[in-house]
Amino acid sequence: MGGEVPMVITHALSEIKDALRELRHSAPDSVLVSLAEQKIAMIERGYYWANQDFHDADWNGLAGRNA
Repeated sequence: MGGEVPMVITHALSEIKDALRELRHSAPDSVLVSLAEQKIAMIERGYYWANQDFHDADWNGLAGRNA
């Protein structure tokens, strides 16, 4: 199942990003959409680093740098 997990995560993030684009179109100044976009970007960066042979990503450090 190891190979399926990244595909599931990628698909789920893609679906969320599509929904956020639709929300952004209907509410261009939404603070909640901005927050969601920032959180998705953090997840994507954390996922990238976790898959670069850094073993366990420093999630607290990553969150602190992106806050």
